Amino acid sequence: MKQAAFATAALSLATLALAALPPLPESVLRQDANEVVVGTVISVVTTEERRDQHWADQLYEIKVAVQTVEKGVGVQPGLPVISHGRRVLERPPGWVGPVGVYAIEGAKAGVKLRLYLYDDQGKMDVMTPNGLEVLETP
Repeated sequence: MKQAAFATAALSLATLALAALPPLPESVLRQDANEVVVGTVISVVTTEERRDQHWADQLYEIKVAVQTVEKGVGVQPGLPVISHGRRVLERPPGWVGPVGVYAIEGAKAGVKLRLYLYDDQGKMDVMTPNGLEVLETP
């Protein structure tokens, strides 16, 4: 009986360990963001960053024409903002941790987004894991 209980506990812990970060509540996103903006994607540039054979990320540079500033003073409506994000492409076997920005693949030219941004040493990064919200697609 002890072995079955131990096996069940080990399996439960292994399942939890493989999970990505849970989405942040909207209230936490809004509180922690330096800027919250709504706008339409002008362009997206992606590059692959590979550290070794088991470690690769897709990096995103998203240029957005800001329509509304819901929080912050560093961005103005009518002006573009460039934000950065990433998503995991590959990790070593057994690796556990964040997977990047969940909906980042939805950032395409013409798509209307809400971005929860934070200032990372002078550049605006999309908050992980769910700081990008697709509002409308063309």
